[in-house]
Amino acid sequence: MDIHKLLAKRIREERKLAGFTLEKLAEAAGITPAYIAHIEAARKHPTLETISKIAFALNVPISELISEPPISEKANPAANKIIRLLKDKSTRQQNLILEFVKIACQLCD
Repeated sequence: MDIHKLLAKRIREERKLAGFTLEKLAEAAGITPAYIAHIEAARKHPTLETISKIAFALNVPISELISEPPISEKANPAANKIIRLLKDKSTRQQNLILEFVKIACQLCD
């Protein structure tokens, strides 16, 4: 797949996974919604600096935006989103969040 089309696809996927609108991502990245739309349509080719801003706003490494995720990650995007949210937390914080998740799971049964 062409790198610009892959980048467009991955930004759109990550934006939707994050629950961001074009406007919300644009605001978080400090660029215009129209430019994000052009990037997602592969009509514009962003600089590395712009890709970095988008990655930071989505809380993903740049490498996530320029490569296809493994099939296992495609199968469970919600779990991957949880993992990304936890990666910057301390072990203590992760364990506390785990206890909340366990309680939430029990409430869902």
